[in-house]
Amino acid sequence: MSFDDFNKDKNKNDIEEKALSHIKKCLSEFNKWCLEKEITLCKSNDEFVTKLKEYKNKNAIRLGFGIGTTYQTLIKLIEENDRELFFKIKKILRLGRYVSIYPKSIEFTAKNESLGWLEWECC
Repeated sequence: MSFDDFNKDKNKNDIEEKALSHIKKCLSEFNKWCLEKEITLCKSNDEFVTKLKEYKNKNAIRLGFGIGTTYQTLIKLIEENDRELFFKIKKILRLGRYVSIYPKSIEFTAKNESLGWLEWECC
């Protein structure tokens, strides 16, 4: 049975709207989780942390170079939820090889701004 057959009595626009809404919600929750991790890592830089906190209540995503593996992968979620799998991945990919904490660095501009943020407007 196809997705269309299963939903033949429903309006396709409603289905698309619900799917898009769910994706935005998941993305927002993931970004908030990532921001908390980054804020914890950067707690000694008050100006940077203040700017990071501004993104917590926005519809935003981080894209591009210099944003770090926390935003590009699920490695930190895996670390929190399955330590054994995390250490296997870390070993295979040689992540954080010379320091115990991963990631070992965070990039930001000379004005203490995060790289790669893209904000979107909700419909």
